[in-house]
Amino acid sequence: MNHSRSHSSSLDDNLTTSSSHHSSTQSHSPGYKPFHLQQLCPPIAGIKSIESLAVWGNTIYVGTSDGILIIYDVIYERPKRVFHSGASESQKLFSLELQQRKSFSKKAITQLCAVSELSMLISLSDGIIRLHTLNYLNEMDKGLRNDKGVMKNCTMFALKKHQNEWRLVVTFKKKKISLLKWHPKENTFKWVQDLTMPDVVKKLAWADENVLVGFKREYFLVHSSQNKPPHVVFNANGGGSSQYECDCKVLPNEMLICQTGLYVVISHEGAAGRHRPITWGEQPAALAYLNPYLVGALSNYLEVVLLTKNRVTPRLQIIPLEGVTCISQPNYVDLDEKQIDEGQGVGYPLSKVDPDDPVIPEFRTFLAAKNALYILCMNQFFIQARELQDKGRFKYALQLCDIVEGTKYEVETWRVNTIHMEYGYHLFAKAEYEKAMMEFNETDSDPRMVLALFGDIFPCNSRTDSQVVGLPEKTRQGLRHLENPKNKRDALNALIQYLSCRRIPAQKASHGDDEVIGEAIDTSLLYALLLNEDEYMSPLLENDNRCNIADSENILDKCRKYKELVLFYKTKQLHAKSLALLKAHGEKTHPDRDYHELDGVAPTIQYLRDLQDADLIQRFSRWVLKKEPLKALEIFTREYSPFEIDDILELFESIEDGQVMSMKIGYLEYKIHEKDSMDADLHNTLILLYLNYLQSDNVENECFDKEDISDRLIEMLKESDYYHPEKMLSKFPPNDLFLERAILLGKIDRHDQALMYYIHKLDRTDLAEEYCVERYDENNMSTRDIFITAIQLYLQPPEGKEPRIEDVIRLLVQHYDKIDIIKALQLIPDDIYLKNLEFYLQEVLREHVQKRRRKLVMKNLARSENMQVQEQYILERQRHVKIRVNKTCPVCKKAIGSSAFALDP
Repeated sequence: MNHSRSHSSSLDDNLTTSSSHHSSTQSHSPGYKPFHLQQLCPPIAGIKSIESLAVWGNTIYVGTSDGILIIYDVIYERPKRVFHSGASESQKLFSLELQQRKSFSKKAITQLCAVSELSMLISLSDGIIRLHTLNYLNEMDKGLRNDKGVMKNCTMFALKKHQNEWRLVVTFKKKKISLLKWHPKENTFKWVQDLTMPDVVKKLAWADENVLVGFKREYFLVHSSQNKPPHVVFNANGGGSSQYECDCKVLPNEMLICQTGLYVVISHEGAAGRHRPITWGEQPAALAYLNPYLVGALSNYLEVVLLTKNRVTPRLQIIPLEGVTCISQPNYVDLDEKQIDEGQGVGYPLSKVDPDDPVIPEFRTFLAAKNALYILCMNQFFIQARELQDKGRFKYALQLCDIVEGTKYEVETWRVNTIHMEYGYHLFAKAEYEKAMMEFNETDSDPRMVLALFGDIFPCNSRTDSQVVGLPEKTRQGLRHLENPKNKRDALNALIQYLSCRRIPAQKASHGDDEVIGEAIDTSLLYALLLNEDEYMSPLLENDNRCNIADSENILDKCRKYKELVLFYKTKQLHAKSLALLKAHGEKTHPDRDYHELDGVAPTIQYLRDLQDADLIQRFSRWVLKKEPLKALEIFTREYSPFEIDDILELFESIEDGQVMSMKIGYLEYKIHEKDSMDADLHNTLILLYLNYLQSDNVENECFDKEDISDRLIEMLKESDYYHPEKMLSKFPPNDLFLERAILLGKIDRHDQALMYYIHKLDRTDLAEEYCVERYDENNMSTRDIFITAIQLYLQPPEGKEPRIEDVIRLLVQHYDKIDIIKALQLIPDDIYLKNLEFYLQEVLREHVQKRRRKLVMKNLARSENMQVQEQYILERQRHVKIRVNKTCPVCKKAIGSSAFALDP
């Protein structure tokens, strides 16, 4: 065989070569030999010809044209020597032992069928169907009957078992068929109905619940369980020679119908099946089905066809045998207990398959040729698969393994893996990398054997050369394809998919070889992704992986993949190495133009935010705090920090030449303003930091200017309710920061002093007025006369200044409703002109008049409401209820009598 031919060429090219047979056949040499043919006995003496065969377990019934029935026992002689290459053509594995020979009928026995469940032999002879017992051939029924008596002129029958019910269909010389049903009580088949046909029936077979009927040129599908007329499923009148006879064969889920020598495939419902018909050297005299093979008996040889789901492989094996007259497969379908022959009724189950047998004894069919008996037996499936493997037909070997997967004939896993691996090597050598990796992935073989195909691309501890050494020279030469850049890229892409599927989760406990293999897979996957510049490299590194640390570190550093190297260190918990790398890049004074992903402090800040190791955070945050202190605060402003607040402030304090006050202020502002801290100590500390910042003369290196800090301090003093004003007041200088002192005095309700600062120290009448408005409360004794206090301060200025009469009048006019007029008039100097107070007095008098009127209205409304209540009270008092002796309580149903009671309503 030529191994260099493409695997995608036709099956005929892959599986056939030349060999000589009879002159009427073409020359073929099969790709492999799934069957072993053996003659069971020489031509039987004293008979004209063998007409029919039936099999019951290891017993074969032979019907002859003379009406003689011969019964043989088939004996399987297991070879003493173990075979692993199938049975040879000359090997004798079976023998016959004559059981009996008797005159069974006056005419030829044209059809036999053994039904083991019913222990019954069905025979057709002289146009009559009879029933006998299998053991002793006792007659059960002399002839099946219909509504008119014994059915005569029968030509053939077909039997079906479904849901433990047997049905028989019979054809006649006339244009009709009969349906019969098994009746166990009467131990015979009972007639159900007759169906008229358009022509004399030539072929007959069950197709599930339907009956396939073949005429001279047409095929009908008859519904046995529904009252539907038969319909044409195939018409063979498309031309061609009339030498071809009507023929059909029902297989699982499909049917074969003969058209001019070609066998067209359709479904059991009559729909189109396979695209291509099955071709034979000539029309077979008989067909046998042994899953997955179809055997045709031609005039001079047997031809084997392989049937798979999507393909037909013709001329798979040619077995010389002339003059086949019948095959033991009866016209019987068992839909309940399908064996490997899919209900064809020829197999008998063994408890288990002996791997030392060269053949499968239960995989057989019997043939009659020139009065001699033959047995066609299938070689073990693993032997067939190995033969295909040896011939380089890997695809077909795997198809064969798939067919028997899950059955007792299943090929060993190690053998299937070997086929997948060799097929993968074969595809790899042809540069079909994706297909090769798919085959490798079907096995549980060591992935390092696949990595060895890539030579020294990967680290030496990630591959093994043990398997590559034994590769065929052709496959080894194919590895040179990787020298081509495009082939190398394609191979790496396919390898990435393969390794991704074969990864061992890092969380999974592993030991021994699994740990080594897992490390080799992940390390090689990283190499492949890196060499192909794949975007999925980062997800591999940032999740748990089994990459070898030394190899991965070396290749990432060599390829300047520093960002990926940081991810790798982080995943491997090598935080010190990762942070050191980030620091080296972040502290560069002249960053690399070609690589800048790790420049600056941002990568280090983000890394430290995700870290819980307090020692490492303190160690590697220092350079960030010194370089960009405000940005560095993000390290400590996360949800769950391993530090206490005092520890963080102490760390800031320890930074040499650092912007200590700025860092402290920034951090405390975060805790107070963003995290809404109500801790009084934090509020006090922040206020003192503001104060120290304003009082310090060495703030050139700090981040804030004093004006900004002053605004923050004032806002803090006004808005915060959690600091201690008395304590803070003692910290502020008495001769400076008057506004801040005024705010603090207001916090402790020392309003006269606060207003004094606003009016006299700051000369801010607007702030004084705003202060009075905010504090005024007519129900509070301490703040009810706060405007009077302000008036007093306006009228009693410090020494050397004049009273501020205009400010007093403005305050009186704008807030007349909040100022006691009597107290105000008592404070106003006598020398003020009445005209200056005209507007104030008008507003005050108008307000007092309005108040009096409102009170009068309220008084009258209250009086009216009181009178209404009095009237309602009088009406309610006039109501009365009479209690008689027999009056009962509606709740408890007892007499009220002299008991106390209440009326509601």
